[in-house]
This record gives sequence, C-alpha cells and structure tokens, in this order.
Amino acid sequence: EHFMSLCYAGHLPGYTMSHNHHGLVFSINTISAELLRSGKTPRHFITRALLATSNVDDAFRVLTDAGVGAADACSINFSFLGDPRQMFYNVEMAPSPERKNESHLNIKEVPMGACNFHVNQFDR
Repeated sequence: EHFMSLCYAGHLPGYTMSHNHHGLVFSINTISAELLRSGKTPRHFITRALLATSNVDDAFRVLTDAGVGAADACSINFSFLGDPRQMFYNVEMAPSPERKNESHLNIKEVPMGACNFHVNQFDR
C-alpha cells in the first residue's frame, strides 16, 4: 500500500484527510450515532481500510463492511481523481438500524462543478 494521511495521535491513518496511489482522496467527519453496535467494526478501522481501495466500487464494498458492519458513524467525502465518472461522493456511514451485518450507507453523488457541504451531524 502507498498512501499519505494526516494522523492524529492515537488514531489509525485514514481517519482525517488521506490519499493513495490509486487516486483516492478523502476526508472524514465524525458523526455521533444514536445507536452504537458492540461487536461491530469501529469507524477507524473501516476508514483505514479505504486506503487500500483502487476504485469507487471497491470503496463502497469497504464501507459496507458486509458480514460485520459499522459500530459507529462518520461522514466520508471522497473521489478517485482518475475515475472517468468525475464524481465526488459524500457517504454517511452508520450502524445498521435493522441490526444487519453490514453498515448503513446513505450516498450523495456530487457531480463536477456542483457544491456540497457536510457538518458533524446526519443530513440525510
């Protein structure tokens, strides 16, 4: 793996602003989920796994975390610079409200030239 990430003390790479050699660029905003799920994958581990992804579908696969799912929530802003779709994504990732063994994702596509903002709370 080849990546660069701003790291806070005590946190894994990938939980702030990062990019990798596949052209992935992303940033993270913490969101406090009302329902936390013990025994699920912490958001820090899921966003660290993003650093190994090579395309949009792979990134959504990592965020979904099929078989386990997210323990807590965050908002991920990402794009792949070389992707022909030239799309930016804002993904609100949270524990599954139905207790499914995968993360609940709410995906917003932001086309080139459009504006988007997200604060540290759920928008959708």
